[in-house]
Amino acid sequence: MIQDPPVFENSSEYNYLFQDIDDSLLLAKSLFPELLQLSTIDDYKDNIHSLLTMLVDSGYLKGSDYESYFSKLYFEAKIQWKKQQGKDESKLQKSDDDNATIKNYRYTDNGSDEEYNSLEDYAVLLMPFYDKNPNVPKFIDKLLQSRDTTVKLKATILLLRNNKPVADSIIHALAASDKYRFDLYKQLEAIDKQKLFPKTYLNQLDITRSQLAAAYTKSNLYAIQFVDKKLVQVKEKKGFVYYFKYKPEKDDDWQIGISGLQPVSLKEVNDNDDLVKLTNKKIKPNQSEEEQFDKQLKRLIFSLHKSAASFYSDNDYYLGRSNE
Repeated sequence: MIQDPPVFENSSEYNYLFQDIDDSLLLAKSLFPELLQLSTIDDYKDNIHSLLTMLVDSGYLKGSDYESYFSKLYFEAKIQWKKQQGKDESKLQKSDDDNATIKNYRYTDNGSDEEYNSLEDYAVLLMPFYDKNPNVPKFIDKLLQSRDTTVKLKATILLLRNNKPVADSIIHALAASDKYRFDLYKQLEAIDKQKLFPKTYLNQLDITRSQLAAAYTKSNLYAIQFVDKKLVQVKEKKGFVYYFKYKPEKDDDWQIGISGLQPVSLKEVNDNDDLVKLTNKKIKPNQSEEEQFDKQLKRLIFSLHKSAASFYSDNDYYLGRSNE
């Protein structure tokens, strides 16, 4: 493959090729570090780096297995960081320039673009050299200072997963964010570091509020307000569902949001998101709010049952009635 690499007209063919290789990480391990020679070819680079990241992250490869490529990886990582900085500055500048002309423009930090994905991969690939090369801690520290909260969160989890120190102030700042609090809690739990989650935000109200905020992927919700909570039973589970009203934008009407299912004991929290829904249903001023929320909750619960799923799925439940 290295001596005579296949060339495809359709870029998706490269993805299919590496999907087959991904099926056996043990086999894929034997292809490195030689396969890195093909990373100089643009058509191969992203797939090779993705595969290498998967192998390193899962423990199949160590830093010593690709140490000869460290300088190249570090150089490319610095380039991606400069791109990320440029993207952040551009968004902030646009916010300043257009604030007077664009309705309620807000800086969004979803961080889900191509540059961010590359940054995450590079951070994983550089981590095995954290204690060997002083440039690596400096690089990852830059990610912790990023204006993009997703970049900061991923860097934080990467460090903690590898038992490296992270300032309490960074963890607290992430937990304070409605949009990222739940993701932080869930990822800390996944690496058995949930004790690091700030107790100030370790309650059902803050967790469910964050679940709802995170469900809005376009930007940040303009406003979220707690309305009520209800004790319900869904299949074999019993717990609390929280009602919130929310506004995507400043001039929008209040809409119905539902978040749960949380434990019966209010002292406990979990990461259950079976009943998290931004319904896009406006709250009608001439009807009882409680009845409107209860109605949407019933629809959501019914949608979890296979027999009702198609009837109560989104797209206004196929009824063409957007404000019921």
